[in-house]
Amino acid sequence: FDDKMALAAAAGAAVLVVADTLSYNSSAAGTPPALMELSDPCSVDCAEGEVVLNASRLDALSRQDVLNGLVAACGSRCAAGVCGLAGGVPPLPGARRACCAEDARLDMGITLPHPLPAAFLAPAAAHTLLSAATAEPIA
Repeated sequence: FDDKMALAAAAGAAVLVVADTLSYNSSAAGTPPALMELSDPCSVDCAEGEVVLNASRLDALSRQDVLNGLVAACGSRCAAGVCGLAGGVPPLPGARRACCAEDARLDMGITLPHPLPAAFLAPAAAHTLLSAATAEPIA
């Protein structure tokens, strides 16, 4: 966070907007979407909501679908508006659960004071902002 704040201040920004998103360990270009693993499995809560994605639905996902929070698959079921791939579903070989993202995750090492105000966005607001900022909506 401190490095991003310093870079924003040096670039003349008026505010730093921090968007909370889900991150994956296996975000390397060659990793198939169905095999991507959350960096922090506790960033999703299956008790809040989940959907089971069978093998054919997983195969149809793009890496960007997963990184954008699987909005089409289960985002409408979640307060955060996004969800992440969780564990498998033992009776269904090749299936994965997609669970709702926690909407209160901003665990950053922040040292004060900073030269700019910072706006922290929960996943739902971050998704809305990122969709509005891109030429094409995030799925």
